[in-house]
Amino acid sequence: MDIGRVVARATEVLSTPKRTFWEEQVRSPVESDFFDAFYVPFAGLCGVLVLLPYLAHGIVPAIMMGLLSGGIVWVLPYVMNWAVDSIATGMGGVGYGAQTRHIWALLQVPVGLGLGLGAISEPFAATQALAMAGLIYSIYLATLFVPEMYKITPDKRVGFLIVLGSAWFLALLIGRAFLTEVTSAMWLSSLQNGGL
Repeated sequence: MDIGRVVARATEVLSTPKRTFWEEQVRSPVESDFFDAFYVPFAGLCGVLVLLPYLAHGIVPAIMMGLLSGGIVWVLPYVMNWAVDSIATGMGGVGYGAQTRHIWALLQVPVGLGLGLGAISEPFAATQALAMAGLIYSIYLATLFVPEMYKITPDKRVGFLIVLGSAWFLALLIGRAFLTEVTSAMWLSSLQNGGL
């Protein structure tokens, strides 16, 4: 895993809120190793950030928290790619199937970092401010080019973006609820036994 490449790509995504940058990502062919070399390691790094503040409360629950959080970040591009294809075709646009999955992976970078950094700054908060900030920034990036990419007519773009943002928020909310449900029993057991 080339950490430098992962960090450089994530930094590029975060620091380039420009339509031309995203249009270039859409036009350019995706690298054959994009997911293996960038996105899977990125999701793993997000998981590591999440588990760090929980280590003091038990090794096993912390590792489980990190694995599940990384898994949520990993699966979000697949969920959003499918959801937005369905939304777009239902509003007169076009769907692309797996062709745009890498775009949705890039758009998850602020979300993943928000989850990771939010876990460090507010480890036990039900709604982490940085996680929400990451989601809002990702939605903003999507407004720069996604309606045009899916060929949504101008009169439907506001509605399309509202539905898209709602679907994204719901996907993240379900992921966090699943994470809380799965780990809550482990946290309780760990605390009762004095940590693992």
